[in-house]
Amino acid sequence: MEKKLFSIAIVSYNQRDLIEDCIDSILEQTYENIELIVCDDCSYDFNIEEVKAYIEKNKKQNISNVIVYKQKKNVGTSANCQKAMELANGDYFKLQAGDDMLYEAETLEKIAKLFDKNPYNVIIGRAQACTHEGQKVEAYYPPYDNFLRAQVATSYELFEMMSTRPWGAFVCAPAVFWRLSFLKKFGGFDLSYKYTEDWPLWLKICSEGYDITYIDQITTIYRYGGISNGAGELNQALGKAHYQECIRMLKEQGMPELKKKHSKLAQLRCWCSIKCIEARMTKEYEWNYWRLRRKIGWRIKNINFLILVKLFHVRNLGIYFDKKRTVLFMILFACVAYWNQIFYHETKGMYLFALLFFLSGISLLGKIIIYALFQVMQTLGNFRLKRKIK
Repeated sequence: MEKKLFSIAIVSYNQRDLIEDCIDSILEQTYENIELIVCDDCSYDFNIEEVKAYIEKNKKQNISNVIVYKQKKNVGTSANCQKAMELANGDYFKLQAGDDMLYEAETLEKIAKLFDKNPYNVIIGRAQACTHEGQKVEAYYPPYDNFLRAQVATSYELFEMMSTRPWGAFVCAPAVFWRLSFLKKFGGFDLSYKYTEDWPLWLKICSEGYDITYIDQITTIYRYGGISNGAGELNQALGKAHYQECIRMLKEQGMPELKKKHSKLAQLRCWCSIKCIEARMTKEYEWNYWRLRRKIGWRIKNINFLILVKLFHVRNLGIYFDKKRTVLFMILFACVAYWNQIFYHETKGMYLFALLFFLSGISLLGKIIIYALFQVMQTLGNFRLKRKIK
C-alpha cells in the first residue's frame, strides 16, 4: 500500500550557502513518498537550475516530486509561505526555513505514523538550536516548562497564553507539521502580516476551539539567525517591522477575543505585553542612538519608556523588578515630599513639583501592583500545571 504524500516546503531568502544542508536533511529521510518544494523569496544568490540540479543529483527514489520556485519580487515571509502551501499536493505538510534541518532520518516517518493513527490536525514537536556553523547547542524550543504548559492546555488556555506572553515560545515554527487540508481550511497565512506568518494563525486556530497536539520529540535543528532573534544586519532592519506587526496583532486579534471570553486580568496581561513589546522596540531601535536620546522631543514622546528604564530593568519582553532601585526611589520621593511641605508650602511652583512626584508615585505603585499580579498568576499557573500532570 502506497504511503500518503508528505510535502515538505523549504522557504528561503538569501540562504544559498546553507540551503544544501537543509535539502540534504530531507533527502536522507526514510519516508517513502516525499514531495520536495523549494520556494525562494527572490534572493539575489538563488539560481533555480543550480538547486534543481543538486536535488536531481542527490535524490533517492522516495522523492516522488520536486518543485523549485522563485518569486519574481520580494514578497515577505508570509506571502512566501503561502505560495509554498499553494504549491503543495500532499496529505501532510511541513514548512522549513532554508537554514534549518530535520533532526534525524526517521523524523517524517514518525510524524506520518502519528497522523495515520490519530485524527490530529497539527503536530508541534521541539527543536534543538545550532550555531550558524551548524554546531548543536544545549538550547531547545519551546523551553521545557513552556512545552509542559502548552501540552496540557486547552485551546482556550493556549489562546490566553499566546496573547499574554509574547515570545513565550509556546510554538517553535520549524517544529510544526500540518495536515494540509486543515491548513487550507483556514486559508493559510494572513498576508496582511508580512513577517509574522504563524502567530496570527495560531490565535485564529485557538480562538475557534481546535486542539493542537504537542509531542515530546526533537524534530528539527533550528539555526540561530531568524528575524525573531535578530541576528544579522538584515534581520535587525526587519525586526522593527516585525515588532510593529506583533503589536497590531495583539490589538486586533488578541485583545478583542480576550474581552469577549476571558477575564479582566487576562486583558491586563495582554495590555502589559503590548507595552513590553513597545519598550523593547524603543530600546533596540531608538534608545541606543545617543544623539536621538538627547533630543527633548524624543524624551517627551517616550516618557513612559524612560520611566520604565529608570524604575525597572527591561530585558527581552519581561519587566524585571529592581527592588533596591524602587526602595531608593520611594525614600527619595518621601524626603522630597516632606521637604516641599515644610519649606515650600507657600510657593505655587512647588505645588506643581509635588504633583509631578505624586503622579510618579502613582505610576510606580501601578507597576508594583502589575508586577505582583504577574507573580500571583505565575504561582497559580504552576500550581494548576502540577495538578494536571498528577
